[in-house]
Amino acid sequence: MIENVKSAVLAFLVVLSLLQSYFLTFTSPKYDPINQNEYVQADFLGPQQDLDKLIFPEQIVLHTGKQAHTVIYPNTAEYKEIYEGLKQRTFENLRRVALSPTGANWEDVRQKQQGVELLFESGMPAAALGTTLQLKGDLPPDNEPVTKVWIFSKEGTDEVKAYFFTGTTGMIYEALKTNVTSKDVEEYVKLAENKPVYRLISGDIYLPDQDLHLYSYRIPYSQYSAEQLKKSLFVDPGITRNLTERDGSEIYTDGKRGLQIKNDQHWLSYSDPVVPVDNRADLMDNLLTAVQFINQHGGWNGMYSLDHLSWGDTGSDHSQYFEFRQWYGSYPIVKPKQGNYGYMKVTLQKSTVSHYERSTIKLDVKDIRQEDMQLPGGQVLEERVEAARKKGSLESVYPGYRPEVTDSQVVLHPAWVLEYSDGTIDYIE
Repeated sequence: MIENVKSAVLAFLVVLSLLQSYFLTFTSPKYDPINQNEYVQADFLGPQQDLDKLIFPEQIVLHTGKQAHTVIYPNTAEYKEIYEGLKQRTFENLRRVALSPTGANWEDVRQKQQGVELLFESGMPAAALGTTLQLKGDLPPDNEPVTKVWIFSKEGTDEVKAYFFTGTTGMIYEALKTNVTSKDVEEYVKLAENKPVYRLISGDIYLPDQDLHLYSYRIPYSQYSAEQLKKSLFVDPGITRNLTERDGSEIYTDGKRGLQIKNDQHWLSYSDPVVPVDNRADLMDNLLTAVQFINQHGGWNGMYSLDHLSWGDTGSDHSQYFEFRQWYGSYPIVKPKQGNYGYMKVTLQKSTVSHYERSTIKLDVKDIRQEDMQLPGGQVLEERVEAARKKGSLESVYPGYRPEVTDSQVVLHPAWVLEYSDGTIDYIE
């Protein structure tokens, strides 16, 4: 009897073993893909930001109607009053029209009629602009970014016109209906009183008749540590391997993702390879993904604006990148040709972040030293700008900060920033 029981148990175990072998051989384990939103969020992360806070005009130009102009910069009381006011208005029934048949003499409009211009120097996708301004109708497509919004009241009437200029030569969009009133425009233009007068030099380049008062800043900083960055960017920081290159750069990888920390440049470069596909994702979906990724993996260590965006240019490379420019106070921080500080860049493929670059610097804004400075204006500035125009096609001139990163502090030098059509940057200090 006992022998029979032993034989039955042995037979059962053999069958069970065979079944286990079968399942191990002919079935595949289930892998749960890890969503990027499931990354560990380290406690060092900076503030999160919504997309609409990253979209604003670099300059607002007020036209007095008396051949005089005033430029208003972000973070000033006048700028906030105008832009917040326009956010409450609607621009409806947008239609595409050719620039010449609009019936508007643009030089006369600029010089002889009261108006407001919102300038987006690098171009802003209309869909993104629609997160701040109330736009309704057929919006310009992604490949026709809005470079400026021009609102003016027609002389001798209560009629207000609103036009959206795009990057396509000769084509603009007109809002056939808007609830911006001539009284609104008049109140905005009044804000130009007692402000420096600017002269139009060419295109959208306005220069003041007098020196411009700014501050230079010296700001201490610390850096994100490698451990903090690993916790923020890797799903499981514990399995990462690292090596140090000859130039001092540190490289960390978990076998798929890679993180390079360039200590001498205070810079990080993160990559997560994605198999490219032939179709492009929606621009707004990608833009929202990029903003959310930064929210979760570093945050916004200051004020930023959406500055540049681009699709991949060659072959089957359908990547898209977004560059965000850092600001301090009312003016942008503009990186020199060989520098990194002052921007963040996110590249997406297949709606997934494949590359991410940013500074590892954390500014200590509690211990800032500032010094009064004067940027040249008037004839001195005009002569220097004219000399610069002989070097190449000059697209824009605006006040900003040239950053200098030392061993212990970031120095922001006020300067007139010169941007050429080939992307070259120069300064007048």
